[in-house]
Amino acid sequence: MVAHSPEIRAVHDRTYGKYRSILETLLGELVKSGVAPRLKLRSAAIALSALLDGLWVELSLSSETFKPSEAIAICEDWGKRALQRRLSANVARKTSQNVASRLVILSFNKR
Repeated sequence: MVAHSPEIRAVHDRTYGKYRSILETLLGELVKSGVAPRLKLRSAAIALSALLDGLWVELSLSSETFKPSEAIAICEDWGKRALQRRLSANVARKTSQNVASRLVILSFNKR
């Protein structure tokens, strides 16, 4: 659709760019605070956005594939792995749950 419609492309580029910028900012805050290891923020934001978008699309197409709680758990696991180098398991779990929850809510609200 984007390839054939300049209007859709412009909207996509603007909204996706803003959303990716928000993700980069949130991930950057984690790095600056010492909670997360150094990340390639752009790449990490793209990867996280792809994860969230993929889960959102799958849930939109079929609620039988997995439950929203499983999608949140997948995001929390991603957060744990991204943070595990710097934190104890307990702190990483709590922090990644908060971050994942914020990012999942942000992702679903952008729709």
